[in-house]
Amino acid sequence: MGTSSVDFDPRTEIAVCRAGKECYILADSSKFTIRPFIDKVMRIDEIDHLISDDALPQEDILALQNAGIEVIIGSNPIS
Repeated sequence: MGTSSVDFDPRTEIAVCRAGKECYILADSSKFTIRPFIDKVMRIDEIDHLISDDALPQEDILALQNAGIEVIIGSNPIS
């Protein structure tokens, strides 16, 4: 498990995440159910925090937390 990118040059995401003290990933819940062909950017153990929406399945939340990642869930005020 890790992050991926549809950017033409995923080295940008790698450099940005490694430049900071902590790595935050913003990914809506659809990123956990759709598996398109995209380049792997970084390993799961390089991520400190993940921000997602309240549709993220509980099993994914638990897997991320078990990997040592703080999961931050935001609510979607637009119906």
